[in-house]
Amino acid sequence: MARFDKSIALANRLITKNGSSVILRRFDDAVAPDPTTPWRVGAATTTDYVATIVFLPLGSENNVDGTENYVFGENTHKSQTRAYMAPNVAVRPRLTDRIIDGSQEWEIDDIRVLEPNGQEVLYELIVRN
Repeated sequence: MARFDKSIALANRLITKNGSSVILRRFDDAVAPDPTTPWRVGAATTTDYVATIVFLPLGSENNVDGTENYVFGENTHKSQTRAYMAPNVAVRPRLTDRIIDGSQEWEIDDIRVLEPNGQEVLYELIVRN
């Protein structure tokens, strides 16, 4: 039994209870079909993974002109949202992935991982549509 199993279980339980089921779409570059012409790559492939994510608005404190927010010592754009994802997905999120929530598509701007002792407890994503 690992040291943070209870924290991981709690994160999974709360995100499953309060989150929404989304698609995490992974884009993978295609391999060149002919090794003698590596600059002619084929079409990129996509793989979809089902994930549960909680979307929360970023704080609006210190919002001077209505276009930016100040969060964690950095400026964030008004169209950005915070998303929490438990590590119960088959893959670790990347900046090139997209999150599909119904008809809304989110791009990932930043990924922060809570991983004490090397165990992934929670992903905090800063996303924008």
